[in-house]
Amino acid sequence: MPSGKSNKNNRASAREQARRIAEVQARKERASKIWLRGGVVALIVAVAVVIVVIVATSQTDAPKGHVSSPSVTPSTYVDGGITFGKGDTPIAPPGTKNKDVPKSLEPANSKTLKKGAAHLVVYLDLQCPVCKSFEQINGAHIQHWAKTGNVAVEYRPIAFLDDSSNGNRYSSRAANAMGCVADSQPKKYMHTLTTMFGKQPEENGHGMTDQQLIAGIKSAGVDVNKKIDTSAKGKNPTVAKCISGEFFKKSVAYNTSQALKKISATPTVLLNGKEVSGKTWQDANKFSIKVLKAAGALDDSK
Repeated sequence: MPSGKSNKNNRASAREQARRIAEVQARKERASKIWLRGGVVALIVAVAVVIVVIVATSQTDAPKGHVSSPSVTPSTYVDGGITFGKGDTPIAPPGTKNKDVPKSLEPANSKTLKKGAAHLVVYLDLQCPVCKSFEQINGAHIQHWAKTGNVAVEYRPIAFLDDSSNGNRYSSRAANAMGCVADSQPKKYMHTLTTMFGKQPEENGHGMTDQQLIAGIKSAGVDVNKKIDTSAKGKNPTVAKCISGEFFKKSVAYNTSQALKKISATPTVLLNGKEVSGKTWQDANKFSIKVLKAAGALDDSK
């Protein structure tokens, strides 16, 4: 767990976020009791309608039918995600055989991870409000764990909510933008993710324009005039053109289709292959203890 004054502030901030979520939930529960007194049947019908709408939306938003493997992907991505080790270094996911490690990545070994490091995988959608909450509660800790090498942190950005931005397709376009950052300045990826969640458009709003996306990425310290470094020979646009031209559009669609075979919602958080419940990650302390215990690094929290 992070130590020092600044990290105590981070934990305090995380607890405050968790407290606010708890207060909101408590208010919702009180409101629910009032509705229940007025008519249980009416409430059940309303909830059923909402569930049907949510399920229908998730099915509509996701890619339909067969999605072919893309010819162009971010050079730092493996299986649709980017993994970080010590010093925010992009690495191959733990378990990757040396012969399969891309030239653009360092292997997961004693140089990039501490012995017994845990493997944390986060499936996220940049339009997803709950993903934003996850980042606000746990983002600072996660970045610290990656930097120290206690945890191999893997982010898998996908597009479940394209229909929640009035035709803007913000989920896909934002995931593409993160691919542009990963392919150009990967050490700025996690900070950029935090920045973009902070600028998240309202769900069912109008998303962001290309210029707003580029400006948001730039505000995170990314040089948008720097060229990306893809595996596609001769195709190296700048980050700005990568975003406006949606260079990794097919890659995002494919990664989303593959994710659908494994998960049904975002965020989905996996720790050493096992899903972490929302009840756990909503409490920054519980989540930290669980992750650090898996990494054999509880002493780091002192």
